[in-house]
Amino acid sequence: MSVYTASLYLHLLLYASLLGAEVVRGWAAHLGVSADRVSASPVLAAAAIANVSLILLLPVGFTLADTLEAYRVPDSAWQYVPWLLPALLLIVSLAADGLAHRPGVRRVLGPMDVGLRLVLGLGQVWDGTTVLFFRMTHMLEADWLAAKFAIYGLILLMTIPARSIEQRLRQSLASGAAGDEDRLLLGRLRAVAVCNVLLVLLVAWLGTAKPD
Repeated sequence: MSVYTASLYLHLLLYASLLGAEVVRGWAAHLGVSADRVSASPVLAAAAIANVSLILLLPVGFTLADTLEAYRVPDSAWQYVPWLLPALLLIVSLAADGLAHRPGVRRVLGPMDVGLRLVLGLGQVWDGTTVLFFRMTHMLEADWLAAKFAIYGLILLMTIPARSIEQRLRQSLASGAAGDEDRLLLGRLRAVAVCNVLLVLLVAWLGTAKPD
């Protein structure tokens, strides 16, 4: 199997996983808001799947774009960045979630998680918008790919407040105290999930139709 074929299949699998997880998260949050007893566990489980899928999409997408010669690596050292930074973010985010019950660890890993998401998210938005609107770089060979970069960066940036909400839900779940505040938090996550579903569908359309 060629690198292109493997990257394409993995790319499609991750998009399907991300879309499915966001749909489940939105629906579970909706049920949690309207139910007599608030339950955040399904929402957090779907959020964990969406988090991993979203992070892995970046290096796989770069690899796919590189095989299509639609993305130009400006420097030989740069070709490792799309893999190293997402790998670091994945490790930090999983550790932050798994050790969320330890305040000391959370205080260290939390800012690292936010910082990496800001760097990657703003970098993607910058790469996409500078090509689309200002023609400042020649890294991306097609406008549809630049739009995908920008939207992906926007989705990644939206995970910053979403993960803060999820952390508060984890604390509430651990304490066993659920109430009106949790319903409010679930309502916000439902709105985030709906926005993400629409953006992921838009990205999928751009990748399929490849409009000029």
